[in-house]
Amino acid sequence: MNIWTDIDEKRVAPEEFPVVVTIDSAAGVKYSFDESEGIFYANKMFASAVSGVSAGFVPRTCDNGGKPLEVLLLCAKSIVPMSVAAARPIGMLRFENGEKMVVAAPCFDSIYGKTTSIEQVDCNVFSSMERFCNLCEGCGTIAGTAGSGEAKDTVAAALSRFRSEVEKPERWLN
Repeated sequence: MNIWTDIDEKRVAPEEFPVVVTIDSAAGVKYSFDESEGIFYANKMFASAVSGVSAGFVPRTCDNGGKPLEVLLLCAKSIVPMSVAAARPIGMLRFENGEKMVVAAPCFDSIYGKTTSIEQVDCNVFSSMERFCNLCEGCGTIAGTAGSGEAKDTVAAALSRFRSEVEKPERWLN
């Protein structure tokens, strides 16, 4: 089974979706997903950990670069990499370098589970998110945010892109 392509499409919607955790920032290890093989490779270790933030991707989505849509996940506790967490989008981060990232909260999380908007997130958590994004992705400084509506639109577009680009049988024949 390939976790990116084979998960049941009924489980993935713009309002709530599974996130396959690839980075548990508290552990300081980043895993990369090889979409052609459907497996994970440990590929980066961090000298320092950042608590409260994990990252992963949304199955059955495709970003503009042909990869699964990446999501920043706010977590009260660590989530083991390569596990799946049900999450809801709460907003978007915009970085000075032009990058954007969906921010989501696990539905079951004791602290963030009831969060519905990025505006509800404490300023200290923003510092952790920025530090995390710099360690993992090199995104730079957070330049602004957008609400959950834009995050849902981003997920919806990535779902549509997956259907039109990735699900094509000819993609897997090359």
